[in-house]
Amino acid sequence: MTVYEAIKQQSGCIVVLTGSRMRGTHRPDSDHDYLCIFDDDKFPHRTRISFGSNNYSITAASKFQSRLNQNDLHAIEIYLSRPELRERFRCEISPTKIEQKRKSINAFTNSKANAIDRIGKDSQKTRSYIEQTNQLCERILKLVQCGELPMQQDDDGNDDEPHHKPLPPIHVRAANYTTAQDRHTAAGRPLASQATIDERLSICVTCPEYNVEKSACSKCGCNINASRNAWKNKLAMANERCPMNPPKWEAEVSSENSV
Repeated sequence: MTVYEAIKQQSGCIVVLTGSRMRGTHRPDSDHDYLCIFDDDKFPHRTRISFGSNNYSITAASKFQSRLNQNDLHAIEIYLSRPELRERFRCEISPTKIEQKRKSINAFTNSKANAIDRIGKDSQKTRSYIEQTNQLCERILKLVQCGELPMQQDDDGNDDEPHHKPLPPIHVRAANYTTAQDRHTAAGRPLASQATIDERLSICVTCPEYNVEKSACSKCGCNINASRNAWKNKLAMANERCPMNPPKWEAEVSSENSV
């Protein structure tokens, strides 16, 4: 029995194919990424299992619903891919939030692509993510217009520019950075997988606490990017979790008082 079959047989669990294979943009050697959504009372309190090219992200149903409530684009894309998710969960759309998230993701991705260009590497894969994001946002908004997705009742129509919220004072940032590095060292300096870093980053760049210009979190002041260098990127620390309450992403491995 494969891991997929074993998880699939668990009661109160929905297993959904995600990533490039869900979108049909995969290569022959692309990983198989799955999201396993467990009933809250059956949640195994693990966030990720990997076997070879098969990666299983694990979440509780209430957390997936929370991501839909926040109009997380990745969660909405998964929600739209499976009829049973549309039957079980509710997704109300704020066109304002969708447009804000599109702008934030495009601003970050374009900046990242320009940096890749400057070192003489091919940025086409990175730039294609902008097109994918725009297509997804257009699809979501069309579903709202035709009534297939309900609109959030409190959408005020404000259309702000990508976030530029100021970072904490330098001494606060330094203290938070040192504390995070101490926790990471105490945990054995475990590194998150690139897939986990990318997933965390996709959540961060659409958060109101994300500072586009500094590529940092204005809540804790830590740098957040796509690198696996844990000295320069909090997202690469497998033991850390989002500093928001409740956190928007969890630690991959346990660590006391992660923030």
